[in-house]
Amino acid sequence: MSSQLTDFGALRSDGDRQLLSPVSRVGAYLSVGAAAVAVLLIWRRGLFGRAIYAWLAFVLVAEGAGVWLSTHSGQRYTIAWYMARAEGLLANSVMLGVVAVHFRAVQKRLTDAYLTLQHRTEQLQAQVQKRETAEAQLARAQKLDAVGRLGASLAHDLNNILQVLTGRLAIIRRRAGESVEGDVQVMRRSVKKAEALTRQLTLLSGRRRNQPRPLEVAPVLAEMEDALRSLVGAHCQLHLSAEEGLPRVALDPLELEIAVTNLATNACDAMNLGGRLRIHARHASTPDHPQAIAIEVTDEGEGIKPEILGKVFEPFFTTKVRGHGTGLGLAQVHAFVTGSGGTVQVDSEVGRGTTVTMVFPATTATAATANGRLDAAAVERPPLEGKVVLIVEDNADVRDASSQLLSAEGLAVRVVEDAPQALALLD
Repeated sequence: MSSQLTDFGALRSDGDRQLLSPVSRVGAYLSVGAAAVAVLLIWRRGLFGRAIYAWLAFVLVAEGAGVWLSTHSGQRYTIAWYMARAEGLLANSVMLGVVAVHFRAVQKRLTDAYLTLQHRTEQLQAQVQKRETAEAQLARAQKLDAVGRLGASLAHDLNNILQVLTGRLAIIRRRAGESVEGDVQVMRRSVKKAEALTRQLTLLSGRRRNQPRPLEVAPVLAEMEDALRSLVGAHCQLHLSAEEGLPRVALDPLELEIAVTNLATNACDAMNLGGRLRIHARHASTPDHPQAIAIEVTDEGEGIKPEILGKVFEPFFTTKVRGHGTGLGLAQVHAFVTGSGGTVQVDSEVGRGTTVTMVFPATTATAATANGRLDAAAVERPPLEGKVVLIVEDNADVRDASSQLLSAEGLAVRVVEDAPQALALLD
């Protein structure tokens, strides 16, 4: 190629021969030198074992020899010279092909490296996301643990206060008679609401365990219908239904009632302008439990925004205005459902409403009664008069109220403040 580029104006005449100028000779030397370097590189890299490189070296040697001989013999532009040129062009073409093959190989290696790097990056991102999820779950567990300890402490103190109120109400009713019955009932309803709140706190704390028993959900929901209608009010249209042949489930009836009540209350609060509240029990299945039941509570309210949907089960989280919610309702539902071996899911769409689905696995145990509750009339009350009861209580108000109530039942009551005094009295 160097020789060809220097051929312009390179000829001079000497008799019958066409001789080349020194400029053209330099180009010929460069061509021969380039061919020699290429052959040397092929030899140094041990490429003679490949047929294409052996053939390429042969062509380069023939090209260099042809250029050299034609330059010094003055036979440029003869048949031999054109043959050398053709061999050179062919060699260049082969060289370009080899370069292209190597380029594709390099490109493939780069593509494989990129794909490998991308795969490893995705794996790293997945591990980071998994770690962040685990850290979030750990933080939530620690938060729940702290809330649980606080709830247990508050529930204990509230229970003492409520126990005093309940006892004093019974004493007032005994002393004043029927004239204060209306006031007593109002106070008892308020006490029951406070007791429900303490049950939620104790359930969150883990100090109060579920007391599951085999029950049929349909009769339990039917018994709750009147109470739910009075709770939700006239602006919410309550529709309660259940499929036939539902299997029994092992649940705490009291906690189930509290959970459904909390969901119904939240649903009605979400429907400021009124709407339809649907509570439906149906057959369901899970990967671990082929037979299960699902209780769905659906409203036509405002819905829950996606950014806060993952926080609805956190204790004390509420979207209600101050003074209209404690933020414990859905937390109680979550604690009750998971503690019963079930799952709870919230599906919500802004502007269309929310559906909370509680799924419980079926049980093969036999229920004591149709609705899972004990028949109080069937339990014979043992005689109490003349019996001796020892009360050990460090709260003076609780001690006094309990003593008066038990004494009114004809029991002989002994009261002490702590365990050492009780042991001393028993000795």
